[in-house]
Amino acid sequence: MTKRKLSYAVIMLSGMCLIALIIIDYSIFLDYTNSNGKNRALYGLTLILNYQHRHYIGLLTLIVFIISSLSLIKKNDSTLHVTAVILALISVLFSFFEVWLLFV
Repeated sequence: MTKRKLSYAVIMLSGMCLIALIIIDYSIFLDYTNSNGKNRALYGLTLILNYQHRHYIGLLTLIVFIISSLSLIKKNDSTLHVTAVILALISVLFSFFEVWLLFV
């Protein structure tokens, strides 16, 4: 696979994962706002039980970030590679931090 195709694949995968994570975080936010006081107190359990697929997407984004970083380290300093690394980094941050808390 050529380096340009790899960068396009990384950008597409990071973009799709980012969109999926935003949709998941929005549904978490809706579930949280529709819950009452007792359910909000134990909402961490709901996150673990109902939304653990979010972490699988996070692993995929981490793999994509590692691949894009290795591509950038091999002296491929084009703007396409830098864009791929930045988008992959944003996807990793969205997957491992609870962005839905910013919606509350």
